[in-house]
Amino acid sequence: MKELDFPEVFNMLNHYKEQPYLLDPHLETLVSIPMGHIQTHIGKWMNEPTANYDHSIVSEMFKIVYTISRMRGYKRVIKFFPHEAYDLERVCKYLHFLENSIENPWMEQYVLLLWLSVIVLIPFNISDLDSEGTLKSFILQLCKEFLTENGVNCQMAALSLATFLVRPDAHEQIVEF
Repeated sequence: MKELDFPEVFNMLNHYKEQPYLLDPHLETLVSIPMGHIQTHIGKWMNEPTANYDHSIVSEMFKIVYTISRMRGYKRVIKFFPHEAYDLERVCKYLHFLENSIENPWMEQYVLLLWLSVIVLIPFNISDLDSEGTLKSFILQLCKEFLTENGVNCQMAALSLATFLVRPDAHEQIVEF
């Protein structure tokens, strides 16, 4: 893969801050490529969580997605997020991992919470995808933790929680909430 010049990418995005709607024809490419790298990184991390990964490149990918979502709004951006069922548990575990692993991962958490709000809409029973039997409670607890924070992560946690709690198979979590 060709090396990305991240400062050049952010410089290019800065040119569109006054008229961000000009990015719309390119949003799919601008979002799906970094999200694909993020998805691959999380998949590798799930297979070998103790390996020593270089988080700097994937952190820049998160920053790109965050910047675009703040420029164009999350509703336009989430259309291009991956939404495979197997990502649900991975995203939750990686979100939990980030809390304890890197300093101030708020942009990564923002993107992952936004991604979680898309993945919880999968039309399958979450219990069927749960390897440990606690995924529903884990999602609820994870979102509740972010609701206590100030800022954009609180908003994304509220969005994720709202989309999760309207699921037909999340009735017991409504009572728990």
